[in-house]
Amino acid sequence: MGIWRLPFDGVLKPYEEGQQFGQTSYPRGRGYFHDGYDFGSAKYSGNFKAVNDGTVIYAGYYGSGIGYAIVLQIADYQVMYQEFGSTYFVKVGDKVTAGQPLGTLTSTHLHLGITKKNWQTALSSWDIDDGTWLNPIPILTSGESTDEGSKNNDKGMMKMFAYKLEGRPEVYGVWGNKVFHLTSQEMYNDFQNIVLDQTGKPCKTYSWKLPNNQSTVDLIGLMAEKANL
Repeated sequence: MGIWRLPFDGVLKPYEEGQQFGQTSYPRGRGYFHDGYDFGSAKYSGNFKAVNDGTVIYAGYYGSGIGYAIVLQIADYQVMYQEFGSTYFVKVGDKVTAGQPLGTLTSTHLHLGITKKNWQTALSSWDIDDGTWLNPIPILTSGESTDEGSKNNDKGMMKMFAYKLEGRPEVYGVWGNKVFHLTSQEMYNDFQNIVLDQTGKPCKTYSWKLPNNQSTVDLIGLMAEKANL
């Protein structure tokens, strides 16, 4: 099986309030619970892709509030793409691989939800936090295979690393097995907020100066060694 990935190329970008999974300040139905994660068009564009190897079990127009939707069966997960617009490239029964384009984002956002229940049954829990819908971000960013994606632990997830380059703070955030280059203080702050929101715990930060003539690739290896990843 493939490795979990985001539905868009590149790294996870800061979200706007209400786009994150879980409790938000935005009212929905019976409360403030958001059953998925919204990848907004202000920061993501173009084709959205399969987040892992799987089979298309639904593709088409579902109805008001959801619009067009694509649902993938990925191991024991069902992954639902919705509200992305009307452009899609797959049909029921298609086998897809991680990173394969599924459609094009032409609306304000792509809503992505993950459940281990039948997705149509799970829709009845769209606005309540009863464990039906899972937080997509730890799964998608686990850097692990389908069988291991749900087992992502805290190893590396809570660590961030910083060093200075030419007088500017250069920060690398480590989440699971993935490393994100945070090139500004704003990105650094946003990454800290994302980790806090998704795990309920603050990020730890480790700092040291970049050794002379150290390449970025070597630096990532050095960080992993220091963090015992």
